[in-house]
Amino acid sequence: MTTTATTATDTAPGAPPPHPSETIRYLPLSALTLSERNVRTIDDTPAELASLKASILAHGPIQNLAVRPVGNLYEVIAGKRRFRAMRELVDEDEFHPDMMVACRILDKSANDTEISLAENEARVGMHVGDQGTASARLTAAGARCGGGARGRGGGGPGGWGGGGGGLFCVGLLCGLGVVSLLWSALRSC
Repeated sequence: MTTTATTATDTAPGAPPPHPSETIRYLPLSALTLSERNVRTIDDTPAELASLKASILAHGPIQNLAVRPVGNLYEVIAGKRRFRAMRELVDEDEFHPDMMVACRILDKSANDTEISLAENEARVGMHVGDQGTASARLTAAGARCGGGARGRGGGGPGGWGGGGGGLFCVGLLCGLGVVSLLWSALRSC
């Protein structure tokens, strides 16, 4: 199996060095397996998984997986949802099984449970005002809700693309647009 490594020496001149435990490698999806130490034990609903798959199809996996080498494979310590979505996209012939995926290789001192928990607990959902502002920007740029990834449909109620929108999306846009206007007014006070 061939991998491409990005290390601290590959950073731009003058850029701060990466975290000492940070080694990024592009690994084939077929070389990855889910770790039993991943703290997520409850799977997404079909709608949540469909939405994530649509996002990955449209934008690629935005965030790296955190992995640890085990034998000839790499266990996914953090990124179970993304990994599962990409595996299903392979099963649906959307991705090649050896598609290269950016992975953070954990160093030996990293605690797998702590890393997996931190990835899931440290994030904060977007404020509704920020969601409204983003929706307004997408609408102004000509995007329509409901088109899903690559205009294929699906993508759930939050899917943006070139397809036609449904009543839910129109209500979402109007509701978030109003919230965005109110939020902007409150910010200026």
